[in-house]
Order: sequence, then structure tokens, then C-alpha cells
Amino acid sequence: MAEEGTYEYECMRAELLGVDKPDYEQFLKNKAEADAMEREKLDAEQMGETEVQGESLGRIGGRLDELNTILKSTQQKINNFTAPLSNFLRTKIGSPMQKFQTNPPENQVPQEGSSDQIPIAQEAPKFRDPDEIRREQGNSVFGKHEENMSALDGLIDKCERAEISMSRQNQQMKRVL
Repeated sequence: MAEEGTYEYECMRAELLGVDKPDYEQFLKNKAEADAMEREKLDAEQMGETEVQGESLGRIGGRLDELNTILKSTQQKINNFTAPLSNFLRTKIGSPMQKFQTNPPENQVPQEGSSDQIPIAQEAPKFRDPDEIRREQGNSVFGKHEENMSALDGLIDKCERAEISMSRQNQQMKRVL
């Protein structure tokens, strides 16, 4: 038995209905038009889904930026609290206490600046500009996917920076307590 949508199927259907068999060239033309309409419909659906995903990535990116801003602010507050406390204890006791001492061992070169302060996370390297990707790829689904992949790379980087910053802050607070 022939599958639905094939020329043989259409011929069998025409015989059963008692109508003329379709012209093969006309059948191919109609089939190509139907396939093209189906592809356009699928592309439109995929484009809509990709745009929704892109919007949600943008919201997530905004929240991660907010988290990183909070972490930077918290780090500055920790630095402002621990540096004077450490200096006070050093001057009162006369020598650095082991609990608050964060200087590297003698075989390592000390870093510039206060040893109690942890550097604030720096900005991540920039990924490909979404507008640049759109110009290169046009308004295709592939271009949107490429844009979303670039945004995902940026989100992963922001998450890693937040995780590192939180870990450092936890270690520093444990050291103080």
C-alpha cells in the first residue's frame, strides 16, 4: 500500500473516487508548494520559540548582573570591615595574629596592596555582539540560535564569576570569624 502524500497514493485515491488521475508534473508542483508552506510554518514557530528563549536569557542575564553587583558591594563592605579590624589588632598586639594573617609564605612574592582585601571580580570578556550576528546571519532561525548561544556563553561566565566571588567571600568571612 502506498503512503499518504505520494503520487501512487493520489492515483489510487482518484481511482476509488472515480475521478481522473492527477498529472505527475502538477502533483510535484503542488507537493513542493505544500512542503514550502510547511517549512515556512515550522521556521516561524521556531523563530517565535527562539525569540522567547532570547528574552528569557536577557532576563536571566539582568539578574546575574544584579547578583554580581551585590557581590561586588558585599566584597567592598567586607574589605572595609576587615582591613581596619586587622590593622587595629596588629597595632594593639604588636605582631600579626595567625588567624588574621593572610600574607603568602616566605617563598612567594607578596602582592601589592592590602593582604586582607580580595580583589573584586573584573568584568568578563565581551562575546560576539548580537547585532553583529544578526547582520551576518540575517533574520534566520540559525542566526537567532547563534545569538542565543553567545548569550548563554555570557551567562555561564557571569555564573562562574558569581560562584568564585561567593566562595572567596565565604572563605574571608570564615577567616574573620
